[in-house]
Amino acid sequence: MVLDYIPKGRYFDFPDLIQALLADERRVGAYMYDGLWFDIGRQEDYELASAAWSDEVDRPGRGSNNGAATAS
Repeated sequence: MVLDYIPKGRYFDFPDLIQALLADERRVGAYMYDGLWFDIGRQEDYELASAAWSDEVDRPGRGSNNGAATAS
């Protein structure tokens, strides 16, 4: 199982996981994604992603609120 490659109690990033899998000759796959994507590994990036998602949800007819007004 892939989760077995993730050590407990220390920093381990996604590239570390990929390298560990490849070193153990495990298959690693990928696919193209043409949508919006944010790496939220840093606080600043998380805040940008959060703001972008909030902007998208707050637009009428978009997001999970089906165009309903949201309270701030």
